[in-house]
Amino acid sequence: MTRILLLGSEGQIGHGVKFVLNKHKIDFHPFDLKISEGHDLRIQNNKILETAFQKSTHVIILAYDVGGSKYLKQHENSYDFINNNIRIMSNVFSLLKQYSLPFIFASSQMSNMNFSTYGLLKAVGERYAASLGGVSVKFWNVYGEEQHEEKNHVITDFIESALKFNRIICKTDGNEKRQFLHANDAGEAILRILPQDRVPGKTNYDLTSFQETSIREIAVIVKEILKSEFNREITLEFGEDKDNVQRDQRNEPSREILNLWKPAIDLETGILELIKSRVEELNDR
Repeated sequence: MTRILLLGSEGQIGHGVKFVLNKHKIDFHPFDLKISEGHDLRIQNNKILETAFQKSTHVIILAYDVGGSKYLKQHENSYDFINNNIRIMSNVFSLLKQYSLPFIFASSQMSNMNFSTYGLLKAVGERYAASLGGVSVKFWNVYGEEQHEEKNHVITDFIESALKFNRIICKTDGNEKRQFLHANDAGEAILRILPQDRVPGKTNYDLTSFQETSIREIAVIVKEILKSEFNREITLEFGEDKDNVQRDQRNEPSREILNLWKPAIDLETGILELIKSRVEELNDR
């Protein structure tokens, strides 16, 4: 019987994976610092974590100290950011080595961007994963439900700003392009590629929508949805800076994943669902 240990279950990708696992009636064990302090993956010799490994057949590693571009710009070169992620990876991969469980490691399309501390850390994680016969998945700008405003990614950040202040402020000129993927689509893809056993050598997948959209276009989509669905007027403000987190470096994702899975949620529909969900939350307060 499959029982998945889901590390980082309460993050935005975690929410998508949980939705998919519940949909397919697959047993899983959620594990996240938001659940309890005992779920802190930075704790060495964590007995709660080890017990969870002993009761599981597979592991999905989503947990990381990470956030959107504002968070990375502020924190990725700090001691705490580096140390947090090194400790998370060291503890988790040590247990994977001990228990020989098949697993997926959540990496990033930034893992080949050597100017980025975050990217370098994810590249190290990919090497860890390959050494243990695991699968690495490079995520390209997944979006979904988020609860930690400091770490919000761009879509949820724009929605939050629009709903609270009737305006969206983008510090860059908004012309940088990204490939956005809904968290539920990400969850479906992860389930398709979850290994049944450890695999020899390095296995990597790029996980994205394979469609580029500018940050400026995202702001316009949020503005138009709030106008048409909620009769809200939103002002847009853009700066003059260029993106310096990804430096608008163009990577080309491998399309290998499309042999197993294809995204089903278009960007406008995904953003509309997030806005409706957030409006309901605010109205219930």
